[in-house]
Amino acid sequence: MSEFMGDRTIGIDKFFRTIGLHRSSIESVKNMDQISLDILNAYSDGFNDYVAGLGFNKPDSTGIFLPPEFIVLGIKEVEPWGPVDTVCILKLLNFHLSWNWGQDLLRDVLEHSGLEDMVEEIFPFTAEYSHKLVTIMDLDDVKGTQHFSPETLIEQYYKSQGKNYEKKLSASEIKQLKVAEQMKEYDRIL
Repeated sequence: MSEFMGDRTIGIDKFFRTIGLHRSSIESVKNMDQISLDILNAYSDGFNDYVAGLGFNKPDSTGIFLPPEFIVLGIKEVEPWGPVDTVCILKLLNFHLSWNWGQDLLRDVLEHSGLEDMVEEIFPFTAEYSHKLVTIMDLDDVKGTQHFSPETLIEQYYKSQGKNYEKKLSASEIKQLKVAEQMKEYDRIL
């Protein structure tokens, strides 16, 4: 990742190298049955054929550009894709779908350190304690904070610049105001 994002992602790269996503993907492919390997090879061939067919003046062009995320990251060439790459992406997705692994580890440590009766309150896992994870605030709670302002951010900005902000209503907002005025008129008549 740091190859494209720079120094700020080195920690992420070190972490994933340490847990060995790529190494374990290589092992997974080595131990894979032939049907699964054939499927991954077919997928890789399709990916590589698509990338090889990119261009303006190619008779059998598969597209003109790489996807936008490649362009944004400055990627101009893509290395050939293989089964190990696909398995590595699947392992990465699995890792992110198990985001709470650290919490599970801490729960286990607490259970084995004599605090088993407190684990559920510290790291709720069951429905009995889950409701304690949610905080509901109403407008009165927010008004009590030091950063509350009845003005919107844009109003505060204009005010700091010594200007007045006049909100321009959209067509749908104007229509809503007209409907509200009509409703008030109907209520007055009735």
